[in-house]
Formats: sequence, structure tokens, C-alpha cells
Amino acid sequence: MQGCLHLTAPNKPLSIMCDIVRARGDFDKLDWFRGFDSEDFMVTFNTASEALSTYASAMAVAGQK
Repeated sequence: MQGCLHLTAPNKPLSIMCDIVRARGDFDKLDWFRGFDSEDFMVTFNTASEALSTYASAMAVAGQK
């Protein structure tokens, strides 16, 4: 049997709850994923974009791009 549950909760309590459920052994597999609002997504996107541009610049300096 498979199921999907949508919860709205802070990350830490949700993570702890999933760990407790996982430890009980009631489920073969239990995953959870964080949803982002638009502001959180933009911060994450900008951070990743800056990190990637640094990586691409280092590759160019090394003559690999």
C-alpha cells in the first residue's frame, strides 16, 4: 500500500516525527520533502546560482571549459 500526506509544519519537528515513525518499523520506506514559498525559493536559487558561477569560473581558469 502506498500513500501521500501533505503536512504543514516547521522542518525540525517534521524531521523528528519522521524519524520516530521510521524507527517503529511500520513502513518500508518513508520520505519527506520540504516545500518552498517563493521567497525561500529565490534565496536558494540565488545561492545555487552564485555557487555554480564560481564553479564555472574555476573550470575556465583551469582550462577545462
